[in-house]
Amino acid sequence: MRKYVKGALITVMLWILTASVHAQSEQRQVYFAFEPDITTNFVKLDDTRHLGYVRISVQAVVGSVNDLQLLEHHAPLLRDAFIEIFGEAQEGKVRSLTGRDEIRRDCLSRAQELMEQETGREVIENLIFTNYLYQ
Repeated sequence: MRKYVKGALITVMLWILTASVHAQSEQRQVYFAFEPDITTNFVKLDDTRHLGYVRISVQAVVGSVNDLQLLEHHAPLLRDAFIEIFGEAQEGKVRSLTGRDEIRRDCLSRAQELMEQETGREVIENLIFTNYLYQ
């Protein structure tokens, strides 16, 4: 009976050690907030062709803390790309939930493309719009 308990104890200890090593090797996702919020115009498609505006808070998801410095360095380039994408968006796209998600995916693709050009890798895993106001 003692041999069985001793073997089970060793098995549990090895499992804990393996789980601990595995947890340490996994990378945590880190969030980078583009500050200040991005505010830009879009063209309303009514008869008067007035400008509407949109204000969004954007957070980028990266794989490690080391990527934050890269993202901070290239933030002006990425902000410009986001402003350009929103500026070209149609009013219906800006106002609808599906359009908003499409814009987010366009921003993500463009950001990954720019980071690939600048750093040799995509760096950004995802983008999140945490605040989204339009008028």
